[in-house]
Amino acid sequence: MKKYYGGKIYYLFFLVLFVGAVLLTGCGGNGHVNEGNDSPAAEEKNDEEKKVNNDHLSIGDTRETEGGQFTLKGVSYNIEKIDVGPAVVDILHVKSVSAVLAGEMKEFFEEDELEYISIDMYVENTSGKDIIYFAGQAEIVTDTGEQLSPDIWMSDHIEGEMRAGVKQTGNLVYIMKHSKAQDVNSVRIIIGDPLDENWNNIGEKIDITVDL
Repeated sequence: MKKYYGGKIYYLFFLVLFVGAVLLTGCGGNGHVNEGNDSPAAEEKNDEEKKVNNDHLSIGDTRETEGGQFTLKGVSYNIEKIDVGPAVVDILHVKSVSAVLAGEMKEFFEEDELEYISIDMYVENTSGKDIIYFAGQAEIVTDTGEQLSPDIWMSDHIEGEMRAGVKQTGNLVYIMKHSKAQDVNSVRIIIGDPLDENWNNIGEKIDITVDL
């Protein structure tokens, strides 16, 4: 899979990706950080995010854009809200998607098709203190035998150093190399322990399996 670092290709890729996949991934707002009370603009943005997340597509639904055709092959919504001690993680959806690529997106990946898992999550530091929590680096294992980390090009950034009171939403995308989205029946999600400023464990690791 070829990666381009040039500004034009980089910009076009993300533009096409966002337009093409947002309805299937339920993007959580590109790592939106909320400290304290929301402004009216932030509240409006959060409302839009909720609308996207509440757009519960059905298996087999397809969205077609300049980036290609994106078909939902498996899905689970509102999975679990997990208290890990100093933080809360709410996994809003897990989806498996098959894409037939076109245009700039096809040129970027140098592939005709793409099979991936999408995880939308909300993370909040509820401890009242700064913590270190790498929820955005969640690892997954599919029942088809793939162990994957988030793709840095397609995933939102979720800060690992979370200040007190910070809330973040983000969409993590895992590109499968040996599996078809339609063959994935379950996804194991693993998120490491939260840490204090001295890198001491202060909470529980997340290790759950979600059926699609």
